[in-house]
Amino acid sequence: MFYLDLILKKVLRSPFHFRCTQIHDWESISVQEIQNNHGFNIFDSPDQLCRHHIANLYNFPLLDNHRIEIPIFINDGDRILCREPIINPDEAQCSVLMDFSKIQALFNLDSQLYSNLNDLDSESISSIPPESHFVNVDVYPLAFLKTIGNLQANGIPHCFYLVIAQVN
Repeated sequence: MFYLDLILKKVLRSPFHFRCTQIHDWESISVQEIQNNHGFNIFDSPDQLCRHHIANLYNFPLLDNHRIEIPIFINDGDRILCREPIINPDEAQCSVLMDFSKIQALFNLDSQLYSNLNDLDSESISSIPPESHFVNVDVYPLAFLKTIGNLQANGIPHCFYLVIAQVN
């Protein structure tokens, strides 16, 4: 089992090394520790229009019947982790394999990939950030897989561009 949220956080901190680590088990974070770290404004959804305040976190189930974490959120919509993964630090990590069939769409907008903008509707053209730049993506297929392997890019996926631009 691999934990995507933790992987994404590591990628945003260190975009040069994207590795996966096997999770052997989960350790629950106590309700007291969650409240100490995040306060008492905890909600059952990130959506401010339809979320409910969790008045008593001690009575709220943090796991469902299948031992899957039920997400909880702080006021600004960020997710609170209720468990931490237990990993073996001595165990080898593995690289992430990507499906190359639509990899350009992850890094570049349609308007950047296709010169004929008549095929795009006006909404998609107006949503293109003016600062967008074309990202060169080099793919490295593994063995005889041809469409699966590793990649290297000289930029970030376009879905992260506006968020990172606001940080800068």
